[in-house]
Amino acid sequence: MEPKPLNYHCPITDCNLLCFIESWLNTAVPNHAIQPAEFFAVHRMDRTADSGKLRGGGVCVMANMDTALWELHEALTQFQAQHRDAAHIVVGDFNNANLKRAVPNVYQQREVARWTDQSVDTLKDALDDADWDMFWRSTDDVSEFTEAVIGFIGKLVDDTIPRTTIKKFPNQKPWVDKTICEALNSRTAAYNAGIISGNLNE
Repeated sequence: MEPKPLNYHCPITDCNLLCFIESWLNTAVPNHAIQPAEFFAVHRMDRTADSGKLRGGGVCVMANMDTALWELHEALTQFQAQHRDAAHIVVGDFNNANLKRAVPNVYQQREVARWTDQSVDTLKDALDDADWDMFWRSTDDVSEFTEAVIGFIGKLVDDTIPRTTIKKFPNQKPWVDKTICEALNSRTAAYNAGIISGNLNE
């Protein structure tokens, strides 16, 4: 039996790390123009005019950011299978990650301040009643004074501004606020009403 040649080809999106030498890239080529997919982070060192050469050279490394997410998915899936009745809480910094690709059934929660007119007025009253000279008398060091004032104001905010926990879904864009959600809900309600009445022109 003749040995079969090994096949090293695989989809680029399945690779964890892509390394290129002699990339020939320059400032006229943006990162998004060479990204094989949005979940690849591009790190590059282009040849500059200081090297004495006008073209050629350069190195480029692309890291698959989804690799860690898939490891998270496998760990979470295994934990859910072993502890079906347990509450599953995943804590981490996922600001630059697309969780929807790896864990579509998990949503994020975060705590936000609710700046109502009443709470703002309460905070203003607390700031007006504060003895600010106390901070001047406590220290002659500007850094210590600044740290003390900022800490005091932060404590007042925590005590007067109510906070609430909101759900943040993987497909929710950061610019979608309450006003946009209300407009989308109104549009959907108007469309459904038109379907029921048979008049979609109004």
